[in-house]
Amino acid sequence: VLDLNRDSLAEIRADIGFLSGVLEYIADVPTFARKLTALPLRQIILSYCMLEKHGDLQARRNLNWASHESIFTLLPPFLKRYHLSALDDVNGNTILVFERKEE
Repeated sequence: VLDLNRDSLAEIRADIGFLSGVLEYIADVPTFARKLTALPLRQIILSYCMLEKHGDLQARRNLNWASHESIFTLLPPFLKRYHLSALDDVNGNTILVFERKEE
């Protein structure tokens, strides 16, 4: 168990990162994304309730969500090392699948 707002990700060893219902509770999503994409994951699958679909900031805060990202601020840190291979919507949750770029 670790606190993703505070603890290092350096010890994580996996091929696939799966984050569902996690990013909403990350205070600094761009910094977390940079740390996550520095890991040698070949694929990252995540869901996020984007600001475009859930724009009521008070409702987001009432859910104790710490982040309020739009697709335009969420994507750039991931796209430096990954390409977006799939994008879907499931009941207002955006599902994104990233594949590591060949280096």
